[in-house]
Amino acid sequence: MLNIAIISPNRNAYSESFIQAHKELLKGRIYYIYTDIDSNNYALDGETLPSPQPIPLWLRLVHAFRRRVLRQQIITPQDSLEEFFRIQKIDVVLAEYGTTGMGILIACKRFGVPLVVHFHGFDASFVLKNNPKFYTQLFEAGVPLVVVSRKMQEMLLAAGASLDKIYYNPYGPHPSFEAIGLKKRSTAPIFLAVGRFVPKKAPYKTLIAFSKVVKLFPEAQLVMVGEGDLLDACKDIATALSISQNVTFAGICDRAKIQEFMRKATAFLQHSVTTSSGDMEGLPVAILEAMLAGLPVISTYHAGIPDAVVHGETGFLCQEGDIDAMANYMTEFCKNADLAYHMGLKGMQRIQANFTLEKHINQLQRLLEQTAITFKW
Repeated sequence: MLNIAIISPNRNAYSESFIQAHKELLKGRIYYIYTDIDSNNYALDGETLPSPQPIPLWLRLVHAFRRRVLRQQIITPQDSLEEFFRIQKIDVVLAEYGTTGMGILIACKRFGVPLVVHFHGFDASFVLKNNPKFYTQLFEAGVPLVVVSRKMQEMLLAAGASLDKIYYNPYGPHPSFEAIGLKKRSTAPIFLAVGRFVPKKAPYKTLIAFSKVVKLFPEAQLVMVGEGDLLDACKDIATALSISQNVTFAGICDRAKIQEFMRKATAFLQHSVTTSSGDMEGLPVAILEAMLAGLPVISTYHAGIPDAVVHGETGFLCQEGDIDAMANYMTEFCKNADLAYHMGLKGMQRIQANFTLEKHINQLQRLLEQTAITFKW
């Protein structure tokens, strides 16, 4: 049985369903470690990792050099990680996000434990735009790099990663979403958006596009699930556009509630964009969930979205910022319930064939097992 340490920058973030899936479904003895903001250290199940004891002579000399010459603290978070790896006999480490991988690289290398780094989104876009050499040490070490989209693979290659160290492994939605919304609609059109209210998801563009649809179909409804810094602004926009009565801001919802919304929805919306800072999506899990549920998707040619959504077959894609095109595609579904149904059916079939959670977990499991056996620093 593998002893796997999963290290994440957050503890149980509601929007990071992919990390929850790794914790719950990977096989082995799983240790989940996250960054404790209060202690500026790593924590395991709410407890700060123990300081290393006893400290061997060579390490005491290193600590003395750090304390007297470099003016550093004697016991560092890296030291605590190494001690944890030793005590629990960790076979392999899975770093969630490239930034986490960089943060623990030294500890893994010093202890000799194999490392797999899983990129998710901003860590391959925003980070590389602002510092193209940020991952140089990671690339030179030759650790396996997991990406969830072809666009992400291109960005890492452009930054200097080796193709033979990159593993394309897109996410998969929870199987409970399968076909829950697959039916022909005879009622007023209902559109659904699920995601954080943050710039790269551009929820305000979705609202503006929807306002154009309401002019033609006053009975249309939009449900927006999630929270974030742009939520209040979006509520103000809905008021300014006189569509408040057509929009429901549902807040953070659990899986069961989201599935309830999907059962009633006509289509799924997400107008993802690349922000001015360079931040991008990876492959939005909410889109995969909607497709497995049988909903057609209206989104943008952005990051990994075209990997899953086939324009004109499983939904529609528009250029980032093309609000008129998004509104036109929504109107098509308002006019033609059969079109929405058949695109939703094809989307569900595409997910079943190419983007299952089982496939994602199995591929990651094999990579971790292989790395634990073969990787050498």
